[in-house]
Amino acid sequence: MLWRPDLGLPWPSSFAEWLGVGSGFFFALRNVLVRKLDTMTDAAKSIAIWAGVTVAGLVNLPWSGGPVAPALTAAAASWMLIAGVAISLVAMSYLMQYGLSRMPANRAIVILLFELVIAAFAAYFLAGETLRLQDWVGGAFIVLACVASSRAPGSSRKPR
Repeated sequence: MLWRPDLGLPWPSSFAEWLGVGSGFFFALRNVLVRKLDTMTDAAKSIAIWAGVTVAGLVNLPWSGGPVAPALTAAAASWMLIAGVAISLVAMSYLMQYGLSRMPANRAIVILLFELVIAAFAAYFLAGETLRLQDWVGGAFIVLACVASSRAPGSSRKPR
């Protein structure tokens, strides 16, 4: 995603790419903290994550590049869709906390990486994106990692 031959090393070249790198870092940090904070309930972890997302969104709002009022007006017109997506995201967040807290780390990370395979297929079918050979190879590696992780010694152990 960040590779541009004229730049040399992969390096973010825009604000959006820096946000992507930062969100990837904080997503990984969140996954580690979910496992570490085993005294917190799944609901508390989920609420903490959504509070952090809300704060990050509000902090980024001044740099969003567009007027906020028209966006809010357009959003109000499709409130049913937004409510459905919000409910789905909150439910998914809670279920993710539940699963991450209870499965071995080597399996959890591979399952999270499988999201990339699903995103590639969704982009192909829903947005008309083209899947290149490197996309297929990357997806195959993720699937192979799932298989290898499930067959690794100790992969069925319960997390601490």
